[in-house]
Amino acid sequence: RSLVSDAMNFKIRVWPARTVASKNVSQFLVQQAQWNNNQLLLAGRVLFNSIVTTSQRDALLANLALNIKSDTNIAIGTPLKLTADTFGNWTQIINLNSSQVPCNAKVDYEGLINQRTVKLAPSTSCIK
Repeated sequence: RSLVSDAMNFKIRVWPARTVASKNVSQFLVQQAQWNNNQLLLAGRVLFNSIVTTSQRDALLANLALNIKSDTNIAIGTPLKLTADTFGNWTQIINLNSSQVPCNAKVDYEGLINQRTVKLAPSTSCIK
């Protein structure tokens, strides 16, 4: 007797290993991505390793820059200076028209890559 389940398809994304990194940041998250009224709102969080001191964290936050790309690695604007609170939470609003907004916003910091589908992105003109 054997048991069989339905076939399932998965989409797996593999990114290269971090090459430029301080190893002080364990995760770089994008928790929100939404386009509305010609503005792209991105919000997220930087999570630090537990051994990072307060002065190291402050130095890393002072140099926090966000690179945004589409699924096909088309750069969206230029790297943006981010301001994060002491817990690593950040928010950025970018002025874009409908032909400049990505369908999915892929961001990176120190080689850590995260991606979020942009809510309300115009499906006919967003950058794939």
